[in-house]
Amino acid sequence: MILVIPSIQLINGECGDEISGFSAECGVYDIFKKSPQDLIKLWRRENAKTIHINNVDSFLNLDHSQNLDIINNFSSLTEIPISLFHYYKNIDTCESLLKSEIYRVFIGTMLFDDIKNSKELVQKYTTSRICANLLTDGTDAIFLNNNTKVPVKEVLEIFKEIGIHRILYNCTYPLNEITLEEIKKISKINKDFNFKISLNCGAIHPKDLWLLNENAGYGIDSVIVGRALYQNNFPCQMIWRLVEEELEPEILKSSK
Repeated sequence: MILVIPSIQLINGECGDEISGFSAECGVYDIFKKSPQDLIKLWRRENAKTIHINNVDSFLNLDHSQNLDIINNFSSLTEIPISLFHYYKNIDTCESLLKSEIYRVFIGTMLFDDIKNSKELVQKYTTSRICANLLTDGTDAIFLNNNTKVPVKEVLEIFKEIGIHRILYNCTYPLNEITLEEIKKISKINKDFNFKISLNCGAIHPKDLWLLNENAGYGIDSVIVGRALYQNNFPCQMIWRLVEEELEPEILKSSK
């Protein structure tokens, strides 16, 4: 069974996406855009098993100290694991976030640039917590910070050498829908390495999840979903929203 992981985009201390309510006058979701702390609790109440955080400002070279303060607090808000996609400039930054009890970090350029220390990081924190980010156009791995391209196989060989077991698969081209051909393409990239794959693109409709479930043997075991969840594209979300529009104001009030 494919694990669906809600994503929170952190931008200047707020959420980059906003949940759509069904009632035109309903303002209950306004607070969740301004308060990632409350949003993470909401996803847990909706039965999320883990949550993925994307620190957007860190990749734009903006001041993200407010985001870091929020991220360092997340583990105290819920008992489920939190994963983090962040621009790690050095090992120390990565370790400080792991020590704040962020469960899993996805690292890109730093693994490629600092193989020796990355190996030590994996040995210290285990392969469950140290994972790799792969941004690809289907042929090459893309490193946006220095605008370089490296053949995917070469990058995956380095990830394997470091001891990585899981990768976060991102693609630079838009996926309007996930197809069996796309799943096979990802599998072909992974066939010599057998990484566990968290897919971070393309699941925007229920049929995408059904297709992934039917073809789970291709290496993808989880999918991170952002805007499609906020836009209520999946079954049962209508029930959640109708209940929340009635109950969430009282839940939020009682939790303050």
